[in-house]
Amino acid sequence: MGKMNEMDRLKTLRIKAGQDAEGLADQIGITADWYLDLEREPGELEASLDLTQLRKLAILLNVGLAFLLTGETIPDSVPNLTFLEVARRIRLHLEHSKDVQSLEEKTGWEVAGFLKNPDAEGWDQRTGFFRDVCRELDLDWRGVLRYCESIRDE
Repeated sequence: MGKMNEMDRLKTLRIKAGQDAEGLADQIGITADWYLDLEREPGELEASLDLTQLRKLAILLNVGLAFLLTGETIPDSVPNLTFLEVARRIRLHLEHSKDVQSLEEKTGWEVAGFLKNPDAEGWDQRTGFFRDVCRELDLDWRGVLRYCESIRDE
């Protein structure tokens, strides 16, 4: 499919999967207009859908989450990174800095809610949350995508 932007990739994948915008939107729980914005607005896919919606979309389009978002598969060298492990690493980080607020300011994301219930809250996060928090923790955020891809239950 070559290196295309996420809007073109999404549209191409949708057509290849034989899906129409309205049907896909309905299946992931958003409006058709919202879905069409995903195919028209740069960054909208990551900014407006949480991991639950993105995972459903990837499954419906028969692609991995990482491919949906980046156009690339995750290298085998990237280990699974569970929500619980990210939370554990945040807590380790906080042992040194003792300050949730400074981490939230650095990353631009609220982490306190995630720390209270990572398994539930993780699915409600945008991918940017994991990208930015993992960067601060020196973790490869694509491991979170690999973890999400590995879960097969519906």
